[in-house]
Amino acid sequence: MLVVHGDRSRAGAADSLAYAERARAVTRVRRLEVSKAGHFLLGRAEDAWSAAVDFTLDTLAGRKPTRLPPENPSVPLRTPLPVGYSGQPLRSRSSSPGPE
Repeated sequence: MLVVHGDRSRAGAADSLAYAERARAVTRVRRLEVSKAGHFLLGRAEDAWSAAVDFTLDTLAGRKPTRLPPENPSVPLRTPLPVGYSGQPLRSRSSSPGPE
């Protein structure tokens, strides 16, 4: 499960974090914090949407997310999404490549 939360959202970050923590008891969870973005993530739409697409494609393919920033074990579920994430080059995938 992926939770993406904008730091300027009026919906509480504490609520988003608590939801992710509860969900972690039953499934794998990644939570990304997007700086300079509100509830709809429009301030960083390209980065937020790219992260969601990467997570979805990797999950459907049965891979661990390859481009998402690694989670910091000392601050779980509070991973910042890097500015310019959408423009980062793709890393090589460990599974067999799809059609070109």
